[in-house]
Amino acid sequence: MQMPDTAKTEILLIYPKTNPYPHTVSTPLSIFALGSYLERDGIVVNYFDERLQPLSSLKTFIEEKPILIGISCMTGYQIQRAISISKYIKRNDRKIPICWGGTHPSMLPGQTLESEYIDYAIKGEGEESLYELYKALSEKDRSFHSIKGLYWKNEGKIIENPIRPFLDVNKLPSPYESNKVKDLSKKFFLSTHNKGRFTFGYEISRGCHNNCAFCYEPQAFKNTLRQRKKELYKNDLLVLKSLGVNGIFFYDNHISISNEFLCEFCEVMKELDMEWTGGFRVNYLRDRNDIEMLEQSKCRNLFFGIESIENDILKLLKKGQNRRLIDNAIDLMSKSTIRPTYSFLTALPFEKDVDLNKLMDFVDDVIKANPKAEIAIQPYTPLPGTVLFEKSLKLGFRLPEKLEDYWEYTTGETIGSWVKNKEAALNVFLVSFLLFRARYFLNKIVFFPLIKLAELRWKNRYFKIPVERLLYKFLKKTYLCFDKLK
Repeated sequence: MQMPDTAKTEILLIYPKTNPYPHTVSTPLSIFALGSYLERDGIVVNYFDERLQPLSSLKTFIEEKPILIGISCMTGYQIQRAISISKYIKRNDRKIPICWGGTHPSMLPGQTLESEYIDYAIKGEGEESLYELYKALSEKDRSFHSIKGLYWKNEGKIIENPIRPFLDVNKLPSPYESNKVKDLSKKFFLSTHNKGRFTFGYEISRGCHNNCAFCYEPQAFKNTLRQRKKELYKNDLLVLKSLGVNGIFFYDNHISISNEFLCEFCEVMKELDMEWTGGFRVNYLRDRNDIEMLEQSKCRNLFFGIESIENDILKLLKKGQNRRLIDNAIDLMSKSTIRPTYSFLTALPFEKDVDLNKLMDFVDDVIKANPKAEIAIQPYTPLPGTVLFEKSLKLGFRLPEKLEDYWEYTTGETIGSWVKNKEAALNVFLVSFLLFRARYFLNKIVFFPLIKLAELRWKNRYFKIPVERLLYKFLKKTYLCFDKLK
């Protein structure tokens, strides 16, 4: 049951900016999924996406005095924006409760709630927890003890409720079920320069069966994977196609859930005649038949977490793949129409001296065989709850002490204390982006000087005096000074 748009807002869901720089904006699936679930029960929900909507819209929603405001937040730049928005809300009306959810509050709910601007935090999946919190706030005799997954404050003390069991994804509505979500999607995401191509996100599964030592997913989802039924996800995608969407970005950890699922999925996408992109594991790319199946399903881009080209490091990372599988997948992709993105990790806890030259030589061979390939070389960022995080702590690594400091806790900004050649490891991240990925995101004319500098650095293997990275940080901090909510 959905209420008319003129009804007073009961819950406001907010998605803060994720990046200060120009980039393709995709649908905020987290708040869309929550909102569709809540609206199904007749709750009046509104949405504010800071990347696209003016501040006046947020002010209008606050003036309606919603019962609850939920803010979705990931670690990194979005932390700073979420804090700014929380402060802005409290300046306008201190009585409106604010609840944070998403990846960062799920990792560090206690520290998140230490902020005076945040009243509640949800650890894990938020649909049922947010619904029950709304119900509790709506009642005179408020009781929060029974709301699983909720962290809250009682006379200054942070209370941790029991964790909520995983939800049945087949009982959840489509993130795009809400009419308000459909209207927002038409207004903002179908009007982008690429006409909706890959700006629409969707998720068939939650969780992951794999056990990568650097990844937060094994800890968050306990190595489980829940998959939406074929008839449900096919119908959801048909609804998007009826809106005019012609391309989907699948947010699943990887779309190669199993060989059986992959065959089913490719048949569905072929029938729907919709382009798509998503994550993939090299284990499921076996021969030319797999490539042809993916091509016929209108796959346009696949993201591969290669991480390392060394078998001993791959074992330590618990990747479940080896150099033979990697080489086979890269060779198959070089003969495909599908554009691959290969991601590599450096500065790992067992790498005091990062051998960038060997990795760069490998990348040169990859690009020579497949010029359309994208490359991301990223220094490892320790995430709480992961296997490698514990090893990082033993080597002297420390997390930021305050929530406000996490806005720079991100790839390209954070690096382990054990790494000797820190500047090289950090700068190669930006150089690899400018060289191998920028053409899909940035204006080539505006960024031409930086791209040429990246070419020279890569060719000469020289990463000292990182002027481009210093410029990057200066522009980001300058932007923050002017991008304040008043």
